[in-house]
Amino acid sequence: MHGKVSLAPRKRLNPSLTHSLIKASNAGMSDESRDVTGVIMARTGQFRHDRESS
Repeated sequence: MHGKVSLAPRKRLNPSLTHSLIKASNAGMSDESRDVTGVIMARTGQFRHDRESS
């Protein structure tokens, strides 16, 4: 495995989640799985936001 994948800084994400998303993107995802990924990322972002707000 590589070390950190160098990306432009984005919202804080779990590095292993980000890495698997990158692998999936590189493999060429269908539109449907891209939608699912968007939902997962939106949810994790929301959970993170809720935790920081409380």
